[in-house]
Amino acid sequence: MSQYKDEKTGKWYAIFRYRTYEGKNKQVKKSGFATKREAKQYETEFVSKMNGSKDMSLKSLSELYLADCHKRVKPTTYQSVSDCIKNRILPTFGNLAVKDITPVMVRNWQNDQLIPKYKKSTSIDPCRTFGTMLEFAVRYYGMPSNPVRMAGTVRYPNDHEDKVIHFWTQEQFDRFIVLVRDPMHRLIYETLFWLGLRIGELCALRLKDIDFEKGLIHIERNKEHIYNVGDVFQPPRRQQAAVLSA
Repeated sequence: MSQYKDEKTGKWYAIFRYRTYEGKNKQVKKSGFATKREAKQYETEFVSKMNGSKDMSLKSLSELYLADCHKRVKPTTYQSVSDCIKNRILPTFGNLAVKDITPVMVRNWQNDQLIPKYKKSTSIDPCRTFGTMLEFAVRYYGMPSNPVRMAGTVRYPNDHEDKVIHFWTQEQFDRFIVLVRDPMHRLIYETLFWLGLRIGELCALRLKDIDFEKGLIHIERNKEHIYNVGDVFQPPRRQQAAVLSA
C-alpha cells in the first residue's frame, strides 16, 4: 500500500516511485487528499502519465503535449494552443482516458463547435488542435489510431466559397491620409500601407533595421503581446526586406 493517513491533519497522502525516461527511479510524495481513494487515483494517473499509458486522462496527455510544444514553437503559438486546449477541449474530454475517446464522441463535439455566430477559425482551430494532440499520442504514446482523424474534416456548409479579402485601394488611402494631422501617426500609416508590414513587425523595428543608403527596411522581428507574460519579440513568419523608395 502506498497511500497513508496523516494522523495530525486527518488527510491522506500518496508516496510511490516511478521510472523516468532516463531509466532512473524517482520517489513522489503528494499530500492533502480527503480520502484514500483520491490518493490512489492520483498515484494511478501520475504513473500512467509518466509511463505514457493509454490509460492516462486527456488532461495528462495535454500536459505532456504542451510541455513538448513549449520547447518547439513560438511563445505566441504556445499560448494560443494552451488556451485552446484549456477552454475548448478539456471541459469536454479532460477527465476521459485517452483510450476511451471515440470517433463518435469527437464528431458530436465537432458539431457543437460549428457555431454560426463565431468566425470560422474560432470554431475550426480547436478541432485542428485536438487532432494534432491525439496524433502526438499515436506517434509517441502507443495510441492505435486517431479518433479525430477518423471523425473527419470539420467544414462549414459554405466552406467551398472563395474567401473575400478586404483591402484599401490607393484612392481610399489617399482620402484617409489627408485627415491625419499628427506627423508620427502619418508616418506609421504610410509605412504600413506602402510597405505592407504587419503591425507587430512595425512595432519591432529598430533604427539598425533601416538602411537609408539602399532604401531598405529589414524585417527581422515581430512584436507580440502574451497574456500574463508581456511583450515578446520573435522572428516574423518570413524574413524580408521592404523597399523604402523606388
